[in-house]
Amino acid sequence: MLALIGIPVAAFVLWVVAEVTVLTMADGDYSDGDYTAAMEKWRLASTFSFSGQAETAIGKLYLYGEGVEKDEEEATKWFIRAADNYDWEGTYYLGMQYKLGVGAPLDYEKAAHYLGMAAIGGYGAAQFYLGTMSLYGQGIAEDPRRGMKLVTKAVANGDHQVRYGLRAFFLLGGVEGRLRKRPP
Repeated sequence: MLALIGIPVAAFVLWVVAEVTVLTMADGDYSDGDYTAAMEKWRLASTFSFSGQAETAIGKLYLYGEGVEKDEEEATKWFIRAADNYDWEGTYYLGMQYKLGVGAPLDYEKAAHYLGMAAIGGYGAAQFYLGTMSLYGQGIAEDPRRGMKLVTKAVANGDHQVRYGLRAFFLLGGVEGRLRKRPP
């Protein structure tokens, strides 16, 4: 059988199965509240995985202090690793770290960069926050039309948090006539 599909292909398939198995087991441990066991499995997966999922999960444990002492700087390190592996959720979290100055210096340009990467990847919350940054020129050029396109795209992606964020955005004054302005 291996001769038919080739040893490199078989090795790749086994590697993918192992990664998915370890990540699934870690997710189960996390759901059961066993954060220590989940952390062990995610650390194992992060040593041989290139998906970034394990790094994002570990970053969230440190960010929220689940099973470990809360450490926002350590969370940022893990989100950087996740972003390096093109995990859009981890990239979103990294962008938000810079946007809010949590675990990383407040830096709207870096926030826009990482949120932009996650937005291109289709991550709805990143599209929403990048859109609001575009509306107000936070870290990127002010462009209300582009901002509303991103916010609308985020809502279309169906993220419930985005819908609540959009509702709050309009309740707090929305675009305040910014769409009437044309960019130079």
